[in-house]
Amino acid sequence: MRLHPAMGDGRVGGEPRVACGGGVRRRRPRRRLARSHVPGGTLRPVTAEGYYGDLAGASEPAPALNTGVRQRSAETAAQGPEALAAEVGAARERLRVRLAQEPADRLMTVRHQGHTLLLDEYLRTRCVELAVHTEDLALSVSSDVRTPGTTLTAAVDVLVGAARNRRGDAEVLHALARRERDGHDALRVL
Repeated sequence: MRLHPAMGDGRVGGEPRVACGGGVRRRRPRRRLARSHVPGGTLRPVTAEGYYGDLAGASEPAPALNTGVRQRSAETAAQGPEALAAEVGAARERLRVRLAQEPADRLMTVRHQGHTLLLDEYLRTRCVELAVHTEDLALSVSSDVRTPGTTLTAAVDVLVGAARNRRGDAEVLHALARRERDGHDALRVL
């Protein structure tokens, strides 16, 4: 994991802070959604592994999640590569300052699932997205650009953890070591 340089040694409250690069473009104002609560009204944020463990239908092209991603991507692409590069650069600079100022207990609510995550856990989900889509883009334009190693490690850790949450350790062990026993495609998360 690459620690954000503005965060000193990368620790806040004894816990490592992680940033994997890139930026998230916000097209709409934030909406408050239902958050994960435990009895008594206490907020219970999910981990990055829990977020992906609960994500259903992501590998299917028709769900609203993927349809919306494709629509927003087409709108962004229509602006041209220069506009996209400028927007990414501006987001990177905003995040460089902002991430250093965010408290360790900052919560993020993901609109399409309604899950709430601590900022550091949310950033781990962005590492997964960055790794997966860097590979997609490189393949589509025959580029040799690859995901940075620390980001790739973070992404693999999250996805294996999500597989463990979804299928259990025995199924993941079978998928990793005994393919003939992997009756559930246990490592498939996305």
